[in-house]
Amino acid sequence: MSGIIYKPCTLEPLQKLGLDPHNAVELALKLHAHSIQLATNLLAHEALLRRALTTHNTIVKKVALLGTLLTLIEPYYFYTGEEDTVLRP
Repeated sequence: MSGIIYKPCTLEPLQKLGLDPHNAVELALKLHAHSIQLATNLLAHEALLRRALTTHNTIVKKVALLGTLLTLIEPYYFYTGEEDTVLRP
């Protein structure tokens, strides 16, 4: 990929801004390194978001299953007003 930096379409705009060829190459190298760092950060954050979304979806599914189970079990229990729950005959 380092050859991409030395293409005229990359360096000419920098030289038109007043940079000499050496400074244009130095700046292009720095911009290239910076863009690689940003791309790496974006990919890392994308992976974190995907992982968080997967975890969230798993939790939602488990809560929905728990809610379903509670609606099935709840008619068999009632609260007596005391701290413990008593099984209905």
